[in-house]
Amino acid sequence: MCSLFTFVVIGCGSRGRTYTRIAHHLGHRLVAMADPNPDARAAMVGITGRADLKAFTTGEELLAGEQLADLA
Repeated sequence: MCSLFTFVVIGCGSRGRTYTRIAHHLGHRLVAMADPNPDARAAMVGITGRADLKAFTTGEELLAGEQLADLA
């Protein structure tokens, strides 16, 4: 069994959603996301079922703060 990790996603389009579905299915936890499109960010909440995700409009904004996860 692999170690579980937390991760952030920059870009919540098709690829970001696909990777999030796979990681979520494996038990990993999305903690933050960045995308300028509010509908794309809402889709990530739907995938994970977590309304407490930190949301940013740009990747720069997400990465400028403290470390939020194990992986980006």
